[in-house]
Amino acid sequence: MNATQVNSSIITLRRILAFLSLGALLGLGAHPLGQWLVHTFLIHALALDPTSWLLSTLWLTLSGWSVELSFRATPWLGSLPLANLTVGLIALWVRKKIPPYSYAAHLIQFAGATVIHLLGYLFLNWRLNQVWAWDSMYLWAIVSIPLLSALSWQLIKFEKQRKS
Repeated sequence: MNATQVNSSIITLRRILAFLSLGALLGLGAHPLGQWLVHTFLIHALALDPTSWLLSTLWLTLSGWSVELSFRATPWLGSLPLANLTVGLIALWVRKKIPPYSYAAHLIQFAGATVIHLLGYLFLNWRLNQVWAWDSMYLWAIVSIPLLSALSWQLIKFEKQRKS
């Protein structure tokens, strides 16, 4: 086997989409609504890699820092990466213990993790910065949960078909 040949099992669709989403987060810094929707999809659909806890931690942390450093000018940074890590790793543990077998179960898990993630971020931001940072973009993120969950469910189904 040639040393320069790339192992195709390492490069998955999930990781390619996560990398593109991470690049889009940096590019959408001037558009907070678009950035928050991409961030929500990255955290709750792409970053929760069931094959690697380490990669999941890396994606969760990088996505939080890329959003915070691009358009948040708060005195104390770190509330979004911390919310990403805690809620993301708990959601990954739940997804591994209770895998969703239907779209309805996946929608409930996705919606629960998204709402808890948003509340965790708002609480941590309030504790760190004494600012309740509610904005209409968070409402749009909640409204887009069915669409983002459907995209995530299609990715999960695609990965299951590829394995079998």
